[in-house]
Amino acid sequence: MDAQTGHSHSILVVVAVLVIVTALFGIVLSGCDEDNVEKMLGSSTAASVEATYGVNRDPLLSVWLDDMGQRLVSFSTRQQIPYSFKVVETDMVNAFAGPWGHIYVTEGLLEFAECEEEVTGVVAHEIGHVVNRDIIKSFKQSIIFGIGASVLSNESETWGAIAGIGLGLYSLRYSRKDEYRADDQGRMLTYRGGYNPIGEVDFFQRLMEEKEGHSPSYIEVMVSTHPPTERRINFQMETAELDPKNPDALAKIGQGYMQRARYATALKYFQQAAILAPDEQLIQVAMADALAACGRDEAATDRYQAILAGRQSNKYAGQQLAEVEGRLPVVVAALTGQEAAAARDLQSNAHLLAMSADTAAVEAQTFARQLRGRIKPVAAANTRIGDQLSQLTESSGELAESAQRVILDAHRAIAKASEVLYSVESTAPAVVATAADLKNAAAQVEAKLNELAAGQGEAGQLAVIKRSMAEIQAAMNDLQQSQTQTRQLAGKADQIQQLAAQNVHAIRDLLSRDEDEDVSLLSMHLRGLAADTLRQANQATEACRNCRTPARRAGLRTLIVQANLAGMAAEPAQRPALDRLVAYFMRTDSEDVEQLRQDRGLGFGDAAYVMAVSTTSNSKPDKFLPGLPGRSLVDHLSNYTDSSYGAQIMLKYLVHAMQEEVHTLSKLDIS
Repeated sequence: MDAQTGHSHSILVVVAVLVIVTALFGIVLSGCDEDNVEKMLGSSTAASVEATYGVNRDPLLSVWLDDMGQRLVSFSTRQQIPYSFKVVETDMVNAFAGPWGHIYVTEGLLEFAECEEEVTGVVAHEIGHVVNRDIIKSFKQSIIFGIGASVLSNESETWGAIAGIGLGLYSLRYSRKDEYRADDQGRMLTYRGGYNPIGEVDFFQRLMEEKEGHSPSYIEVMVSTHPPTERRINFQMETAELDPKNPDALAKIGQGYMQRARYATALKYFQQAAILAPDEQLIQVAMADALAACGRDEAATDRYQAILAGRQSNKYAGQQLAEVEGRLPVVVAALTGQEAAAARDLQSNAHLLAMSADTAAVEAQTFARQLRGRIKPVAAANTRIGDQLSQLTESSGELAESAQRVILDAHRAIAKASEVLYSVESTAPAVVATAADLKNAAAQVEAKLNELAAGQGEAGQLAVIKRSMAEIQAAMNDLQQSQTQTRQLAGKADQIQQLAAQNVHAIRDLLSRDEDEDVSLLSMHLRGLAADTLRQANQATEACRNCRTPARRAGLRTLIVQANLAGMAAEPAQRPALDRLVAYFMRTDSEDVEQLRQDRGLGFGDAAYVMAVSTTSNSKPDKFLPGLPGRSLVDHLSNYTDSSYGAQIMLKYLVHAMQEEVHTLSKLDIS
């Protein structure tokens, strides 16, 4: 393990390693080649991971992640093995590449990531570890944790003992050289796949800043397994793919954004490339295409005409010019007097809502500060437990098979106790971030309502604002509920850490026995203690997920409002491009999104959530929109979906993309 990775999260270094040791023992004896070894280890590790943590099978999320992953793999040098990409249900921030192409990201990582590009960079990095075969090497180096020959010789019971203990997800440590090589692979895969390779750099930079800022242990898991360093980050920034003076790279990244309906962002890259290579016609054509896609038809026409003036034989430019010139201008209906009067009636309500949101943001900060104060000593205890467990594991010596299985059970219980801590701790930043977004959204809603009250705006926007106000009020209630439940769980996390510490002491007693001493009583004590710890930890983990539910629901409501506001801030001519962006993330057709907006009066956030539920439930939107509700869409659609987690993640990345598109287009010099 690299010296800089030495944080004591070896509490999580458990059974997948033992799975691998056992598998290697049997396979090496039979003389199989390394591919067969990796294939068997992949199946065993995947079964262990998925049995322990469970997999989020939301179809919206699964299809998006698999599409991304398979696209990246198609540009790799190791395509002869099957790859799978899945989301693991834990709040810890991490990603893991198992043998034989089994790649996992955690729910915690998806929530920590700010945008699609960051997730793409992390996934590409993990593919790099598979391509470079770093996993097998890391597993072989983990044999120092070995188990006795008696366990190795009884394979069926060993599998039974370790079933469901997928803690190898967090156990691997790669050398600095391995991490550099995976960085290189990840950068090349994202670049060739049409994504921006800056995503991985941004993710690890933010991860490092978060750890240095307040060191939350649920983020330290990722830091311990993928230690980011300034040197690694700076090295990536010096490569050709990220060189701001490389016109080919800028144009390539721009084309990738075009494919994902990020036309304004693509235009920014094309403009930068054109400055460096003004005579490159392909860049000029791409810039014209981006202008047309953004709805800047006049500027696109000028660009196509300039291309044709220099080269009359460019048939593509001629065809595109004819299409742009044949477009009808985008026309929006003006706000009616009745809507303006109704907006004036709501002004005081909007002002009170903004004041309440401001108070909620202050309360969230207080909640987070108090929770960190309560959790800090618990986190310190968790670190000590990890240090002690690592030392004990490395010096385990020889034990009877029955005693070793008991120790495995204790490892599992201790790891679950840590997960409780991570889940409680991760609620605070989620609540603070959502409350801050709510505060900003409520202020924007009030400002927009004031515009409408003054007669400025478009027909139909008032209805979107009213639904947005309902979402904001409901989100504040959700945040209060989550904070109340989390405060109660903080004490439970402390109790479970104390049980985990007792498990470590019992393991030490068991390992320090005299050679001839009967260990049955010690084993029985540890078995009962581990079972009690695991039972309480599982109950607390479920309670943590329950208290995260209202916090996540508040986040979902806030994202819907943010998308609604971004759509209203966009130029009317840019909105068809935003329809395509919604369609990209929600895995639907842009015509369906446009219909929901135009015919049903939905905002972009409303339409995105309706399409998400439609995709998740495999139902047409008309099924659950017989009459457009004036109240919260989240509440209205709750009867049609079991989980909105996938919708929330997709909305998060959609909002980031929409806001960037609208802001970028407004700031670009199109002359």
